[in-house]
Amino acid sequence: MMTGGSASFQKPISVQGESYSPGLDALRFYTDFANPSKETYSWSADQINAREAFAAGKLGFVFGYWRDLPNLKAMAPKIRIGLANFPQIEGSFQTSYYANYFIETVLKQSTHQTEAWDLIQFITTPAEAKKYLESAKQPTAQREFVTAQIADEDLGIPAAQVLTAKTWYRGYDFTSTQSVFQDMIKQVLVGTPIDQALSAAAERVTQTMRKP
Repeated sequence: MMTGGSASFQKPISVQGESYSPGLDALRFYTDFANPSKETYSWSADQINAREAFAAGKLGFVFGYWRDLPNLKAMAPKIRIGLANFPQIEGSFQTSYYANYFIETVLKQSTHQTEAWDLIQFITTPAEAKKYLESAKQPTAQREFVTAQIADEDLGIPAAQVLTAKTWYRGYDFTSTQSVFQDMIKQVLVGTPIDQALSAAAERVTQTMRKP
């Protein structure tokens, strides 16, 4: 989705000698669910969000991250919730998941940079990371714990996705990029041609990749 410091999800690619636009196809597929003229029409802005619908028993499944599970259980204490791997496109060359994670850093203006970095280095050592993972029941970010977590009854599924999860964004303002994607979807739903909405979004995302 990004090439040489620029967004490239609007560009066609060639696979086995054939050209197609995965970004265009993905945007069309996604927005067709909210297009009344399409057979797949099944969503409108008047509906409650997916997690609320799931908790109310109106949805059979919902996409989410491991961190969403406690909230779902709290919203629907009487529903027995199970986990499954995220669906993959039939015929895909490789299994792929979208990564979502938090990182630790230190403010450049901090008057305690040394102490802060020492703390980060300490809590990310294997010994301390293992203590945290066992206590918090969170999927690991360190390869050496993946095998053990895959064997865990609760963490097996999210842990198995760690090594193939990908992060596509390499810019400086992910919050703005999320807004760009939301605007792109809205533009398609009000009638803007998909290719135009996609190209405009790519240009805006590229702007966020320039160092401030």
